[in-house]
Amino acid sequence: MQRMRSILALMNSEFSATQAKRFAERVAKAAGGDKAAMVQQAWQLALGRPPKDEERATALQFLGRSSLERLCLLVFNMSEFLY
Repeated sequence: MQRMRSILALMNSEFSATQAKRFAERVAKAAGGDKAAMVQQAWQLALGRPPKDEERATALQFLGRSSLERLCLLVFNMSEFLY
């Protein structure tokens, strides 16, 4: 229950949203308009590794219906990033 509250707080906090926006700007600048390059950059910068094939496919599908800023917020909330 506590972990769920923590995750919701991270997903909904103003601080997290601001940081995700700044991170998305950095990723977009480095990747240009290429969505695959955006996913690659986000994973490399946040997690220090490239995305796995399944992660890349899921992230690209997500970018097809949402913003890079929201994807960055999701990356910030991955267990691998948090811990």
